[in-house]
Amino acid sequence: MIGVLLTIVVPGLGHLYYGFNKKAFTLIALYLLGWVFPLCYVILYPYALYDIWGICKGNYSPKWNRADAVTIILAVLVGPTLAFLLWISIAPSVLNYYQNTWSFPNIVSTRGKEIVRAIERFYVKYGEYPGEIQNLVNGNPLRKRWLFDPWGNPYYYEINDSQNGYILLSLGPDGSKGTADDLIIKKSK
Repeated sequence: MIGVLLTIVVPGLGHLYYGFNKKAFTLIALYLLGWVFPLCYVILYPYALYDIWGICKGNYSPKWNRADAVTIILAVLVGPTLAFLLWISIAPSVLNYYQNTWSFPNIVSTRGKEIVRAIERFYVKYGEYPGEIQNLVNGNPLRKRWLFDPWGNPYYYEINDSQNGYILLSLGPDGSKGTADDLIIKKSK
């Protein structure tokens, strides 16, 4: 019966328990393939259980003792569980680092270029810079994302006193102007 329990945990482990190594490694490989093609499990589990049931009913003696079987079950169940718990504990930190150092700055750069082009077109059309970014959005749902950076802070936009230039920047993760994490998109004249 230990062979059946091992096969339920991972198809092929029961076969390994009884010394059918070639068949065991084939079943384990198919099990791993099932992570990519889950339909494999529909065929794999019934076949593996049927086969191991026949082996258990036969006169085959296990190549492992019960302690080895329990160790394998624990390793197969506890190992991935610990790996999963470790991943969910560090994933938020990894994701935050990725967003703040690569993803969000790239979004700011791309979106900033779109905003700058719109500001320049506005200037060519009206002879002056828009008073605020909201003037560029004008109810266009695709441009609503121009109002806030990826961190949820509004883009900082200011026209120079002489009306001949402007500054456009993202305030970065901290949302404060004048700090090291500000991303300058355009500073003209």
